Amino acid sequence: MHEEERPSQRQGARPGPVEGNTPQAAELAQWLRERTAGLTVRQLAERFAYGRSQWSEFLKGRKLIPLWLLEDVVTALVPGPQNQQLQRAIGRELLQAAEQADAARRAAQAPQLPDGTAHELQIRLDDARQGQIQAQQTLQGLTQLIYTFISMVADLRQRCATLETERDQARIRLEESDSTATQQRLAETQQHLAETELELAGTKQRLEDVEDLLARTRREQQEAEDLRIQALQQAEQHRRAYEQQTGDTPAEPAEAETGAVALPQLWEYDHVLEAADAQLDAHSASMRAIRERLGIHAPRHSQRPQTIPGQVVPAPSADSADNAPTSSGSVRAGSVDNAPEGPALASPNGTRAHTPSAVSAAPGAADAPHGRPRPGRRTVLVGMLCLSLLAAGGWLAWDQQEPSRSDSPVLQRADERGELIIGTKKGQPGLSEEKDGKWSGFDVELAKQIADHLGFSEDEIDFKSVGTNAREDAIQNGQVDLMVGSYSITSDREKKVAFAGPYLLTRQRLLMRKADAGKVWVHDEEAGSLEPKEVRSYVDLPPHTDVCTAAGSTSEDKLKRLKTASGEERFDVTLVTDYDLCLSGLLDETNPAYEVVSTDELILAGFQAKHRKQLVTIGDDMSSERYGIGMQKDDSVLHELVCEAIDEEISSGHWKQLFKENLGKLGVEDASPPPRTQC
Repeated sequence: MHEEERPSQRQGARPGPVEGNTPQAAELAQWLRERTAGLTVRQLAERFAYGRSQWSEFLKGRKLIPLWLLEDVVTALVPGPQNQQLQRAIGRELLQAAEQADAARRAAQAPQLPDGTAHELQIRLDDARQGQIQAQQTLQGLTQLIYTFISMVADLRQRCATLETERDQARIRLEESDSTATQQRLAETQQHLAETELELAGTKQRLEDVEDLLARTRREQQEAEDLRIQALQQAEQHRRAYEQQTGDTPAEPAEAETGAVALPQLWEYDHVLEAADAQLDAHSASMRAIRERLGIHAPRHSQRPQTIPGQVVPAPSADSADNAPTSSGSVRAGSVDNAPEGPALASPNGTRAHTPSAVSAAPGAADAPHGRPRPGRRTVLVGMLCLSLLAAGGWLAWDQQEPSRSDSPVLQRADERGELIIGTKKGQPGLSEEKDGKWSGFDVELAKQIADHLGFSEDEIDFKSVGTNAREDAIQNGQVDLMVGSYSITSDREKKVAFAGPYLLTRQRLLMRKADAGKVWVHDEEAGSLEPKEVRSYVDLPPHTDVCTAAGSTSEDKLKRLKTASGEERFDVTLVTDYDLCLSGLLDETNPAYEVVSTDELILAGFQAKHRKQLVTIGDDMSSERYGIGMQKDDSVLHELVCEAIDEEISSGHWKQLFKENLGKLGVEDASPPPRTQC
């Protein structure tokens, strides 16, 4: 890669100089640095789920990167299929040369070469080579299992988010039910809520099971990689001993097929978990057999329980033949024989699968390691069929194929002009506000983080003020690339633009002028003037109360639909281009244009914070709002990249920091990130 093509190195931990143990290791490390240029060790560790210390060793050349991780790096960071294929081939060649050089170096440092006749040394060499091949096959199978589990975790988390939203909506419907609701309707809502909560509990349990298996598989993947290297080093020692004794080069083994073990597509979670557990046992047994044959001692690991969907089986005894590592999860209620029937889960083909009420031991269970009954031959074959279907169905694509920003029309245009145009609102303290050409607020800071994720620095962002009623047009006409400004997700807006999020939840409330003794100023029709009155909710206001809101806002429709008990209009609604005009009309004490300003609570909190002595926010929750990031509908790559950025902000804890710094200082209570329903 030419110097001018490399992304600039971001601030953070740097790998330091190349310190390879061999020239080949140094060359591999230099190639790896060029492929990962612009990413810190911390970012690499977060992106590829491998420790920072390990990444530092890879980039210095003191440790060789595993082949599976090398291929992941090429897939994720090298643009274009043809270029990926080329770099993958180069990387493999460099890694193979580095491994052979390292094995030769270690063999040369060995105090004594193995003894034996030429025939015995040839047999040992063949065994070591075969062990290396088998360890590589095990490694590939484990790697594909990891891809499968990552995809399953993503799907189950999305299910949880969707079910949580459905549960919350059902709770709101129950709370909002009034005396006119029929008993049948109330009963239906209650039943739906109970079913949703039950299904959510079952989904969370399966998510925990998959995460446990993922943790175990990652550890066994590392163990398989270490075993492969040990077998390679042993083979090199036997080769050198053979050459020293005979003066000839030992015969090469017949070409072996080392392709990846065929795996996964998911149609029933429980079957997949059971089959995956069986396959992990098979991989453990395979590595144990390789060690026994080559005389390699097993690593010392802590005991672990084993996962069966919905429960944990006791760990093996201390003298068990196989103590491979796993996470130590809490013991779940219920035994294999009396596990309760779980809730139904929707499968990809639209059917619903139920948790079996019991898991019976299959023939051959007595020979099973790990202290629990192993599935019999038929059970394993059925489970492996599930796993092979998993691979055919495309579950691995989620982790292996990341979106390329070069495929985004919006980002291409932004690259050409050299800046990303982000639409937002001005005059909304705490959310988005402009002072002397500088923008601040939660929405603004979040927009900067998203731009950084898309490859644009802060000085490459052009913030543009866009009115409430002009947002869809600005997006559709390409006047802005993204819209980040108290933009509520609604079905009508989704017909015109796409949303990523929600990234923030709020509620619609009322802002009014304070009077004495905890009252507010309300127009009294009999007196013909504003009079102090106690108001706790919008229902306490008289008919035709003057209210101001922004045209095109979600508040507009809500306010116009509200009626009094006698059927009169609750509000006379005045629409303006934006809320700062509403505020000036409310604050005019001599001739106020409005009695009320109504919009989202977070917007009102900023206005109230600036005028604490004059204004107060009141009223129950008139509606709930979900803020999203708007963009053009036909750019799926941009949508996915923005969703990734939102996820990163939430998972890193930076979301809460931004909330506290921008909205917390206004007196808004700390909030949790919302469940994602659009990404």
